[in-house]
Amino acid sequence: MPTAAILAGLAVSAFGPRLRLLTGGAVAIVGTVQVLGTTFGVPAPYTLPRLDVPSWFAAPPSGETWHHQEILQLITRHSEGLAANVSIVPNVAEFSTSNFRYYAVRDGLPVRIGRAWDSPLGIRYMVLKSGDQGPSWTVEKPNRITRLLATDADLARVFPIIGQFPLPDGSTATVRARNVPPVTDMPAAALAESIDAAIRREVRDYARDVERLGVTLEYDDTIRLGHIRRLGLTAAAATLGELRRPRSALLRVHDVKIVVDEVVVDPYSARAAGRLQALDTGRARFVGARITAGDLEQFLHGVKGFRGTSVTLAEGAIDVVMRGRGPTLAARVSIEPRQDVLFRLSADRVRYGGIPVPESLVGWLLRQYDPGARIASRLPIHVELGRVDITPDAIHLRDALSAGKP
Repeated sequence: MPTAAILAGLAVSAFGPRLRLLTGGAVAIVGTVQVLGTTFGVPAPYTLPRLDVPSWFAAPPSGETWHHQEILQLITRHSEGLAANVSIVPNVAEFSTSNFRYYAVRDGLPVRIGRAWDSPLGIRYMVLKSGDQGPSWTVEKPNRITRLLATDADLARVFPIIGQFPLPDGSTATVRARNVPPVTDMPAAALAESIDAAIRREVRDYARDVERLGVTLEYDDTIRLGHIRRLGLTAAAATLGELRRPRSALLRVHDVKIVVDEVVVDPYSARAAGRLQALDTGRARFVGARITAGDLEQFLHGVKGFRGTSVTLAEGAIDVVMRGRGPTLAARVSIEPRQDVLFRLSADRVRYGGIPVPESLVGWLLRQYDPGARIASRLPIHVELGRVDITPDAIHLRDALSAGKP
């Protein structure tokens, strides 16, 4: 477009004075009509002959009230001003994530607006509507959530309705807030056993070939509200990955020890159906794990773009060689655990096709494309890796508090 504007200006400059004046006036009139038509719908768009499309798309200001501000104010009052994750389930043009995010940012509200959820983990509030859920290519998830809340009494119980609003399209907006009522008809110890069994079943979706799985729960009477002070998971070995997804990359890990603090689960689904429904967590820490070079290489071969990768473990770093259709990329990579972005990569001895790559360029590329921040942003919970020790035999994840210990 800028190039076209320059060429058009050069062409007009070749006109005589009168023709330039007429051309400028015509452009000004057409531009004014387009602005008025698209912004205010005056004049109304007409259908272009033979093309059967509108001359422009009018989007005049609407006086309809979709209650975005009222819903956000309700959530802010209910949360008592504390930061909260809000899931906007529908994707209608006037009632979507973008609408709510605009008002939340404009008014400086302590809410994080997200789309329809895959799992309610970390979700404090959810906003739904009846009727139209949006374009056909996005309605699957909103419809699934609506059906789930209508059929899963346990989930609906822990997300009760706190407000409803009539919408201009004839539908009703519903606001639900997480509020787990206590289980009163079951001893705390028996409820803990049900949650323990549910956790062991849930592990099957993320780990296979598990050796000597261990589950420990630290809890008090608040477990009736689904609260667990600390959850510990251990295994002599396990193959980890998203087993529900076909062809997902799998990583074999040994001596696994994971600690998750301040866990909240749905106690009713664990009690009635033996099903784990995690609702919230504090932080999850890998305080123990061992990954061999062969297992890491096999995992990378399952990741798109890394199928030609080979790795060699060195003291404190990983020698990586990526072979593909283009020149070979080789580098020595080290891993620095971070609390804010999970981890950060650094690289030296970088060569592309045998040619050394300047350190300044390597640093810039890693800052732009470091996967640690991307992975952390996609995780529904806060995860910490602890301490990463790399030896020629394996990568060891250890508790950060055990610095200096083998």
